[in-house]
This record gives sequence, C-alpha cells and structure tokens, in this order.
Amino acid sequence: MDVPAYPEWFPPSLSFEIERHVPDGPGSRFGMKTQPVSWKVEVLEVEPLQRIHMRYYDGPWTGTATWRLEANGDRTELYYDVNLKTQGMMMTMLSKMMDLNEFNSNQMQKVFAGLQQYLGRQ
Repeated sequence: MDVPAYPEWFPPSLSFEIERHVPDGPGSRFGMKTQPVSWKVEVLEVEPLQRIHMRYYDGPWTGTATWRLEANGDRTELYYDVNLKTQGMMMTMLSKMMDLNEFNSNQMQKVFAGLQQYLGRQ
C-alpha cells in the first residue's frame, strides 16, 4: 500500500494522480488517465500481503478489482482480477469498435512490467 510510490512504477502512458492517501489503504482514492479515457478508483479493503480490493467509481466503467498476492515457493505471484461494466453511450459505442478487455489487459501488462522494474531497483 505504498500509494505515494505508484507514480514511480506506473507506465508513462498511464498517468496516475493520488487524490487521497490513507496510510493503511481503505479510503485511498486515485485517478488514472490514458488516451482517450480517465477513471477513478477507491481502495475498499486491504488484507496485508494478501490482497487489495478496489472499486472503479467514476469514469467510463464501474465495478471492482482485486490485486492478489500468492506465495509460490521462493516467489510471490501477483494477480489482478477485474469485473467492470461500461458506462454511458460513448463507451458502449467504443466497446463495439475495440476490445476493451484487450485494452485493459495491455494496460495492466505495462503496469506489471513497471512494478517488476521498480522492485528490481529496491
């Protein structure tokens, strides 16, 4: 939950802005933007070293997402589970022209790569 460090590892194509930081997590809010969309996320629940549960509450989609950490021998595996619904006519039309699941997956691959590089410098 080192939210102030997030901008250090988020990809340049995905701007990250901290709106409210709560040290233990729940209640923290941040905004993200990549062309052509922006959205906001709030941390709902944190189980230290296990999971972070969030909700997407303002933007072209709403729903929930969970970062999960799982020990696997001497490694820790990170998973991102997301359940989102598009909002509004513009996003519904856009979802007909492009695969939003693929878009989200590509963005998250960049986020994971940035996190892996950041952790390698620690």
